Amino acid sequence: MLCTNVSECLRICGSGEFGWRDPELPEVIQMLQHQFPSVQSNAAAYLQHLCFGDNKIKAEIRRQGGIQLLVDLLDHRMGEVHRSACGALRNLVYGKANDENKVALKNCGGIPALVRLLRKTGDVEIRELVTDTLEGAAGALQNLAAGSWKWSVYIRAAVRKEKGLPILVELLRIDNDKVVCAVATALRNMALDIRNKELIGEY
Repeated sequence: MLCTNVSECLRICGSGEFGWRDPELPEVIQMLQHQFPSVQSNAAAYLQHLCFGDNKIKAEIRRQGGIQLLVDLLDHRMGEVHRSACGALRNLVYGKANDENKVALKNCGGIPALVRLLRKTGDVEIRELVTDTLEGAAGALQNLAAGSWKWSVYIRAAVRKEKGLPILVELLRIDNDKVVCAVATALRNMALDIRNKELIGEY
C-alpha cells in the first residue's frame, strides 16, 4: 500500500517491530520532491501547520531550502499540490519578523509564480473549484506587500510588472468571502505604491 500521508511515509523499527513517528523537518522538506503528488501536497500542508506562529521553524524551513521547493510546486499540474504550497508560503512570509523569508521567496521567482497561478484561474467554473488556492495565493501576496520594509516596495512594483493587479481586481467578483477578503487586503497593500493605486482605480 502506498503512503500518502507525511507521517505514514516514515516507518521506524523499535524492538523488532515497526512503528510510526512524526517526521523530522528535513524529511518533510525532502517529501516536497516526492514522486507522488499526494505526498507533496501533504508535506506542504504539514509545513503550513508546523510554521504557523513559529518564527524559528519558518527560518529553519528557509535555511533548508523549503521556500524554493514550495515555489516550484506552484506550477504543479495538480491543484491539491499548489493549494497546499500556497498555504505554506502564506504562513512563511507572514509577519515583520520574517523579512528574510520574503526576500527568499522573491529571489526564487515567487512573485511571478504566484501571479501565474492566479492567472490560471481565469475560468469562472475553475475558480469555484480552487477557492483555497486563490485565497492562499492572494494571502501570500498580501503578506509580501505589507508594511514599509525595503523589499515591499520592490514586490509591489513586481506584481504590477507581472500584470497581477487586474487579475486581483477581477477576483473581487468571485462569490467567496474568504477569497474576496484576501484579495481586497492584497490590493490595499499594493495600493501603497502610487502607480499601483492609480491603476487599480482604472481597472
